[in-house]
Amino acid sequence: MKSSILLDILATLQPLFLCYIPAAILGIFIGYTIGVNAIAYQLFSRLLQIRNSITSIAFSPIALILLKENDIAAIFVVLIRILSSVIVETATGIQKFCKQDNNVCVGIHYIFKALKIGLWTAWFKLIATEMLAGSKGLGFLI
Repeated sequence: MKSSILLDILATLQPLFLCYIPAAILGIFIGYTIGVNAIAYQLFSRLLQIRNSITSIAFSPIALILLKENDIAAIFVVLIRILSSVIVETATGIQKFCKQDNNVCVGIHYIFKALKIGLWTAWFKLIATEMLAGSKGLGFLI
Protein backbone atom coordinates (compact mmCIF):
# COMPACT_ATOMS: atom_id res chain seq x y z
CA MET A 1 0.00 0.00 0.00
CA LYS A 2 1.57 3.26 -1.13
CA SER A 3 1.44 6.34 1.04
CA SER A 4 0.60 9.65 -0.50
CA ILE A 5 2.79 12.74 -0.46
CA LEU A 6 0.22 14.51 1.72
CA LEU A 7 0.65 11.92 4.47
CA ASP A 8 4.42 12.32 4.28
CA ILE A 9 4.11 16.09 4.54
CA LEU A 10 1.83 15.76 7.57
CA ALA A 11 4.20 13.21 9.12
CA THR A 12 7.00 15.79 8.83
CA LEU A 13 4.96 18.77 9.99
CA GLN A 14 3.73 17.04 13.15
CA PRO A 15 7.14 16.72 14.89
CA LEU A 16 8.20 20.07 13.43
CA PHE A 17 5.49 21.99 15.24
CA LEU A 18 5.65 19.67 18.24
CA CYS A 19 9.25 20.89 18.68
CA TYR A 20 8.97 24.41 17.34
CA ILE A 21 6.20 25.91 19.46
CA PRO A 22 7.54 24.97 22.93
CA ALA A 23 11.14 25.65 21.89
CA ALA A 24 10.22 29.09 20.53
CA ILE A 25 8.37 30.08 23.70
CA LEU A 26 11.08 28.75 26.00
CA GLY A 27 13.87 30.13 23.80
CA ILE A 28 12.40 33.64 23.76
CA PHE A 29 11.99 33.57 27.55
CA ILE A 30 15.54 32.33 28.18
CA GLY A 31 16.95 34.68 25.53
CA TYR A 32 15.19 37.64 27.14
CA THR A 33 16.50 36.65 30.57
CA ILE A 34 20.05 36.33 29.26
CA GLY A 35 19.85 39.48 27.14
CA VAL A 36 18.78 41.73 30.01
CA ASN A 37 21.93 40.98 32.03
CA ALA A 38 25.17 41.97 30.26
CA ILE A 39 27.37 39.55 32.24
CA ALA A 40 25.02 36.62 31.61
CA TYR A 41 24.90 37.59 27.93
CA GLN A 42 28.70 37.51 27.60
CA LEU A 43 28.90 34.14 29.35
CA PHE A 44 26.01 32.33 27.67
CA SER A 45 26.46 33.75 24.18
CA ARG A 46 29.93 32.22 24.01
CA LEU A 47 28.67 28.86 25.27
CA LEU A 48 25.77 28.81 22.83
CA GLN A 49 27.99 29.82 19.92
CA ILE A 50 30.16 26.78 20.65
CA ARG A 51 27.00 24.67 20.46
CA ASN A 52 26.10 26.25 17.09
CA SER A 53 29.49 25.37 15.64
CA ILE A 54 28.71 21.65 15.95
CA THR A 55 26.21 20.48 13.38
CA SER A 56 23.00 18.95 14.71
CA ILE A 57 23.30 15.97 12.43
CA ALA A 58 26.35 14.96 14.45
CA PHE A 59 24.03 14.65 17.46
CA SER A 60 21.62 12.35 15.61
CA PRO A 61 23.62 9.10 16.05
CA ILE A 62 24.26 9.94 19.70
CA ALA A 63 20.56 10.64 20.26
CA LEU A 64 19.63 7.41 18.46
CA ILE A 65 21.95 5.41 20.70
CA LEU A 66 20.79 7.08 23.92
CA LEU A 67 17.06 7.34 23.23
CA LYS A 68 16.72 4.12 21.17
CA GLU A 69 13.74 5.40 19.19
CA ASN A 70 13.91 7.21 15.85
CA ASP A 71 11.05 9.65 16.34
CA ILE A 72 12.06 10.73 19.84
CA ALA A 73 15.69 11.13 18.78
CA ALA A 74 14.66 13.32 15.83
CA ILE A 75 12.48 15.48 18.06
CA PHE A 76 15.29 15.83 20.58
CA VAL A 77 17.86 16.90 17.98
CA VAL A 78 15.49 19.42 16.41
CA LEU A 79 14.45 20.79 19.81
CA ILE A 80 18.03 21.41 20.90
CA ARG A 81 18.84 23.15 17.62
CA ILE A 82 15.79 25.42 17.76
CA LEU A 83 16.48 26.35 21.37
CA SER A 84 20.07 27.36 20.75
CA SER A 85 19.20 29.43 17.67
CA VAL A 86 16.28 31.24 19.28
CA ILE A 87 18.14 31.93 22.54
CA VAL A 88 21.17 33.45 20.80
CA GLU A 89 19.17 35.71 18.46
CA THR A 90 16.72 36.83 21.15
CA ALA A 91 19.49 37.63 23.61
CA THR A 92 21.32 39.60 20.91
CA GLY A 93 18.14 41.51 20.12
CA ILE A 94 17.51 42.38 23.76
CA GLN A 95 21.11 43.58 24.14
CA LYS A 96 20.77 45.82 21.08
CA PHE A 97 17.37 46.98 22.34
CA CYS A 98 18.94 48.13 25.60
CA LYS A 99 21.91 49.79 23.84
CA GLN A 100 19.74 51.77 21.40
CA ASP A 101 17.67 53.60 24.03
CA ASN A 102 14.97 50.93 24.24
CA ASN A 103 14.14 50.96 20.54
CA VAL A 104 11.26 48.49 20.35
CA CYS A 105 11.66 47.94 16.60
CA VAL A 106 15.14 46.52 17.11
CA GLY A 107 14.00 44.07 19.78
CA ILE A 108 11.00 42.90 17.77
CA HIS A 109 13.10 42.55 14.62
CA TYR A 110 15.57 40.25 16.37
CA ILE A 111 12.84 38.19 18.01
CA PHE A 112 11.13 37.57 14.66
CA LYS A 113 14.52 36.87 13.11
CA ALA A 114 15.10 34.29 15.85
CA LEU A 115 11.75 32.65 15.11
CA LYS A 116 12.50 32.59 11.38
CA ILE A 117 15.95 31.07 11.88
CA GLY A 118 14.53 28.56 14.36
CA LEU A 119 11.86 27.44 11.90
CA TRP A 120 14.33 27.18 9.02
CA THR A 121 16.88 25.17 11.00
CA ALA A 122 14.13 22.97 12.45
CA TRP A 123 12.84 22.12 8.98
CA PHE A 124 16.33 21.46 7.64
CA LYS A 125 17.39 19.31 10.59
CA LEU A 126 14.15 17.36 10.67
CA ILE A 127 14.38 16.45 6.98
CA ALA A 128 18.03 15.48 7.43
CA THR A 129 17.24 13.39 10.51
CA GLU A 130 14.39 11.66 8.69
CA MET A 131 16.80 10.87 5.86
CA LEU A 132 19.20 9.34 8.38
CA ALA A 133 16.85 7.28 10.51
CA GLY A 134 13.25 8.00 9.61
CA SER A 135 10.54 5.56 8.69
CA LYS A 136 8.09 8.18 7.40
CA GLY A 137 8.01 11.79 6.29
CA LEU A 138 9.57 13.81 3.50
CA GLY A 139 13.14 12.95 4.51
CA PHE A 140 12.36 9.25 4.30
CA LEU A 141 10.68 9.81 0.95
CA ILE A 142 13.78 11.51 -0.46
